[in-house]
Amino acid sequence: MTNLSFSYLQNRDFLFGKSLFLGGYCNGNEIGLGKIAIKGKEISSDITLFPNPTNTEFSIKSYSKIKEVIITNSLGQTLLQTKEKTISVNKFSKGIYIVRITLENGEVQTKKLIIN
Repeated sequence: MTNLSFSYLQNRDFLFGKSLFLGGYCNGNEIGLGKIAIKGKEISSDITLFPNPTNTEFSIKSYSKIKEVIITNSLGQTLLQTKEKTISVNKFSKGIYIVRITLENGEVQTKKLIIN
């Protein structure tokens, strides 16, 4: 056998844990092993914004260290760039904003924030 390689891609939560899709190739033929569920330590960080909706400030719950937070409006304009976990938005207009969170491990998650 040559070119034997496998990789995994994290998928969504299962009722009892995380799921992974295992796949790879052997001799140039791609194979998928399907989904498996893993209970226990998380592979990826779950990030939560709270309270959401908000009107004064919100906080970011993350088990990993935050490298950068960028808030953009619906036009894609950057309104705020910070490293803080608690962010004041009392000067922002009512509406829907996009919060892009980059973690120290390089993972990037995008969340929707509603300001009342």
